[in-house]
Amino acid sequence: MTDDVQVDVAVIGAGISGLACAFACQTLGKRVAVFEEATDSGGCIKTLRPEGCIVEGGPQSYLSAPALDDLVDALGLRNKVVAPAAAAKRRYILTRRGLIAVPSSPQSLLFSPLLSAGAKWQLLCEPFVKRRSSDDDESVASFVRRRAGREIADVVAAPFLAGVNAGDPETISMRSAFPALERMEHDHGSLLRALRTTKAPKRRPASFSFAQGNDTLPLALTALLGKSVKLGAPVDRFVITPEGATLSVGGERPEEVRAKRVVIAVPAGAAAELLAPIAPEAARELNAIDYAPVVQLAFVYRRDAIGVPLDGFGFLATKDSGVRVLGAVWNSVAYPKHCAEGDALVTAFFGGALDPTAAIEADDELLTIAHADLRRAMKISGAKPRLAAVFRWDTGIPQYNIGHEVRLRSIEASLARLPEIALCGNFLRGISVGDCVRQAREVALRLTGAGSAGARHRDA
Repeated sequence: MTDDVQVDVAVIGAGISGLACAFACQTLGKRVAVFEEATDSGGCIKTLRPEGCIVEGGPQSYLSAPALDDLVDALGLRNKVVAPAAAAKRRYILTRRGLIAVPSSPQSLLFSPLLSAGAKWQLLCEPFVKRRSSDDDESVASFVRRRAGREIADVVAAPFLAGVNAGDPETISMRSAFPALERMEHDHGSLLRALRTTKAPKRRPASFSFAQGNDTLPLALTALLGKSVKLGAPVDRFVITPEGATLSVGGERPEEVRAKRVVIAVPAGAAAELLAPIAPEAARELNAIDYAPVVQLAFVYRRDAIGVPLDGFGFLATKDSGVRVLGAVWNSVAYPKHCAEGDALVTAFFGGALDPTAAIEADDELLTIAHADLRRAMKISGAKPRLAAVFRWDTGIPQYNIGHEVRLRSIEASLARLPEIALCGNFLRGISVGDCVRQAREVALRLTGAGSAGARHRDA
C-alpha cells in the first residue's frame, strides 16, 4: 500500500459531475485525484460505434448552457461540435390517433389537433384561474391540472415529463423540477400572462452533439486530467482528520490518500454509504432520493421501410397511446452522419418511474416489444431491425419527488459541520449535463476559496 499520496481535492466518481469538478479545481491550481470504481469514465454518457453507427447511451444530445459552453471551449472542442439538422426541431407526441406534431407555442396549441375543444377552452381560461395560496410543495400533475385541466396534464405534461426524467407526474415536485413555472404563477398569477409580459430570451438554448459522439466530452476531460483519474479504484471509506480526510482506495493497487477536500460525485445511494459513518442524517436523506431505471434500445431500420415522414427529433408517448415505450429518438434525423445513408437510427426508451420492471426484462423481450411499438407508431414494414446497442441504467434518472428541496436543505444542514466535504451530482438541483457542469464549477469555486472571483462570472 502506498502511504504518501496527498492531494488538495479528492473526487469520488468519474461521471460528468466528478470530471467537470476535478477539471475546474485543476484549472484553479489545485492538485486533484479522481477515483472511479468502474473501469471507464463518463458515467451515463456512453457512445458505441457498431458497424459504422454512432450510438448514444444516456443523453442523446447536449443542451447548450453557459457553463457547458464554457467547458467545451476550455477543452478546445468547439471545432468538433455538430448542430442537429433543421428537421430535428420538430417533436411529436404519439396518441391513440397516431403521431401529432407538438405545437411550438401556447398560442399554436389552440389550433393543434392534439387537444379537444374543451381542453383548448380550459387553456384560454388559465389567466382567470386563481393562484394557489398555499406554499406547500405540489406535484407536476396537480399544478398542470389546476391551471390548465386534466387533458393537458395527460396529453402534454405527462409525456414531456417521461421524456425529461422518466418520472411520475403525480409525485415529481413542481418546485424542484420546474421552479421557473412555479415562479411564473407566484409572480404573475398566470403562466400565459407571464409569457405575455416577460421578455423572451433572444434565442432558445440549442442542442448539439460531437462529430464522433457524445463521449467526446468525458473522454477529453479524462485525457486532460491524465494520471489524476484512477479507474477501477473504488473508495471503500474515508475518515475526517485535522488535515482534511483520509481515503481508503481499493482496486488492484490499494492505497491510502490524504486530501484537504473531498467531493462525492456518485449516485445518492452510493454517497449515502460513504457518509453513513460520519453524517448519518445526510445519509438517511440521500437514501430517500429515488431513481427511475431506464433501458435504451438502439435500432437500425432501412429508411424506406418507415411509413411516416422522418422530419423530427422523435416522439413521446401518451398513456393511452397503446404502446409501452416512453418514446423514441430519431437519431439519424438530427445527425445524419451517425449512420449509413439509407438507414435510420432509432433509440427507444423503456422503464421510468411508472414501468420499473422493464429494467429486469431480457433484451429479446424488450426488442420484440420495442419493434412492435415502433412499427405501430412509425408505420414500419418488413423484417425486424438490426439491434445496434442496449443500455441499462438501474440508477438512471434521479426523481425530484415532492419534498425534494426540503430534503436537500436537510442534507446541507447535516454537512455544514463538515466543510471538507461537498456533494456534486444530478440528484441535487438539475439533471441535465449543463446543470451538472454548472454545479461542479460552483463546488470547485467554493472548495478552493475562489468563490468571490467566480461570482463575477456570467454563470456563477
